[in-house]
Amino acid sequence: MARSKSFTGFSALMLVLAAAPAALMAQTSTTSALTGLVRDANGQPFAGATVRISSPAMIGGEKVMKTAANGSYRFPVLPPGRYKIVVEAPGMPTQTGSETLELGRTSAVNWKLQKVASATVEVSETTNSLDPAPTGLGKSFSLEELDNLPYKRDLSSIADLTPGVNGGVAWGGDRRNANAYMMDGMNVGDPGLGTPWIYANPEWFSEVQVGGIGAPAEYGGFTGGFINAILKRGGNKTEGAFNGYYSTSNWQAKTSNRDPRNDRSDPPPAHSSDLSLSVGGPIIKDKLWYFVSAEQIVDQQTPIGAPVPVELTNPRYLLKFTWQVSHSGTLEAFAEYDSVMREHRGIDNETAVRPHANRWAPTIVMA
Repeated sequence: MARSKSFTGFSALMLVLAAAPAALMAQTSTTSALTGLVRDANGQPFAGATVRISSPAMIGGEKVMKTAANGSYRFPVLPPGRYKIVVEAPGMPTQTGSETLELGRTSAVNWKLQKVASATVEVSETTNSLDPAPTGLGKSFSLEELDNLPYKRDLSSIADLTPGVNGGVAWGGDRRNANAYMMDGMNVGDPGLGTPWIYANPEWFSEVQVGGIGAPAEYGGFTGGFINAILKRGGNKTEGAFNGYYSTSNWQAKTSNRDPRNDRSDPPPAHSSDLSLSVGGPIIKDKLWYFVSAEQIVDQQTPIGAPVPVELTNPRYLLKFTWQVSHSGTLEAFAEYDSVMREHRGIDNETAVRPHANRWAPTIVMA
């Protein structure tokens, strides 16, 4: 029997980002920030207090700074994640707390020190420092939410979890050319179609931010949104995850509403599988981290009456390194590969199985 194959998608990406204090004076679309005030028992600014922060998401170990004359402190360009905060001051008990830093936002945590073994921690509402999305027109999805929320395994479906976004249309924007898709702040969208250029595995992401400056739908199609996904970095502990999904038509109930083109009452033969393995950890503790992931998707469906099934194969690979070049400089690089192979595309009960052109997306056609 003749066979036909159509190679319909391919992409590969590489990104290198250097983070240095001279170049990054404020947070970028891949970072967050922490700020606050330290006061004494009388509410006066406490200068010279030592503030220490640490997090599994932060390479390079603990960061330390002294409060200024007005009692303020600020840690810019921090990776999003859960942070432990320690405040030490002469003659005062050591105080500790924690805060979750969200992508693209500045969290304010204020402290009021007491001479007794207690303290008051004033956690201010997260501010919108350098956040392009007005309050209410965006949301950040944490790793825990991505692990537990139901959605199709792609960036567009994650965006659809945000109020005001439906079917890829964000806050009244046009379906085409309206949205920006980013990974680690790098644009990975198709400028012609307004869709993601790559097939990403959501298990790559530590956080996904969705936002925009949109207006209600009745104001017309002139706005859209952005979807910014932050890739996992690894850490000082080696950790990994294996995920598998499988379904088959054998698990579907038979139906009496038989299609006249099908001589069987049970569903046409079909099965799909999605296997993914991800591992991250240290190459050099607090100096060089890695994260690597491999995924293989196979989807086989049989159109009613077709003599052979249609099969789709979609491998996805990612490799990322995070290197602490100096105390205040970080280098990150990632490489991504994915492809889509379809066999017997377009076949049905009236289309014969025959060889046809192999197409390498999106512009080169090979006979």
